[in-house]
Amino acid sequence: MKQIVNHVDNAVLYSSETAQTMSELLVGAVRDGIDLAHADLRKADLSGAKLRGIVLFEADLTEADLSKTDLAGAALAYANLTGAKLEKSMLTGAYMPGANLTNANLQGAYMPGADLREANLTGANFADSDTTGARLYKATLPNGVVNEVKDPLVRGLHQ
Repeated sequence: MKQIVNHVDNAVLYSSETAQTMSELLVGAVRDGIDLAHADLRKADLSGAKLRGIVLFEADLTEADLSKTDLAGAALAYANLTGAKLEKSMLTGAYMPGANLTNANLQGAYMPGADLREANLTGANFADSDTTGARLYKATLPNGVVNEVKDPLVRGLHQ
């Protein structure tokens, strides 16, 4: 079955005749060094995928299932992750400035050193997550307050 990742304007970004799942397709894209900026991955099931270093600038991942996914070092700047499931995901050093994580579930996520500057975290669930050293300057925190402290030492985000 052919798997395809489209650009938000429906142009094909990457495809495979052999990948059986969207997760397999994206693992192939990472292996091949494919830039998936502006990818349309709304409601995609990528749970458990190993996507270290994937480039998803301005991608639409609205309501995607990224639980237990390895996104260490991923480039997710300005990505739309509204309502995404990121429970127990690995986001160490992820580059996510300007990302929209409104109502995202990051319960138990491991994200030390993640760059969340200017990200929208309104309503996001960070229970039991590790956000040690995350960069949050100008981020809208889960309670709706904009963080004005430049690079505070963050031990945990909780509502």
